[in-house]
Amino acid sequence: MPEEPFAIEELDERSFRLSGSLDVPTGGMLTELLDMLSRSEGDITLDMSGVTFMDSGGLRALIQACMDLGAKGDLRVVNPSGQVRHLLGLTKVEGGCPNLRVVEA
Repeated sequence: MPEEPFAIEELDERSFRLSGSLDVPTGGMLTELLDMLSRSEGDITLDMSGVTFMDSGGLRALIQACMDLGAKGDLRVVNPSGQVRHLLGLTKVEGGCPNLRVVEA
């Protein structure tokens, strides 16, 4: 069964719902969005409940956004799917990035 295509749905100015397969080829879409948003102050919220797969491309986008945001805000990952939660824990990104907040809403 083929993976669901990656999609980003804007919920408001700094909140987005992600769905589908977030991998190296599609990670550039997320990186581009987060790069633009991290230039200004404020938290960024990503609902990742619909992400069916995430590899190093998606992980890199999240880590880069945390570094770019620095003290300007938090990157909030809301309702991560089991696969996303597993990857964040396995790689120690959750707990290793001081401004990454994983939230179960």
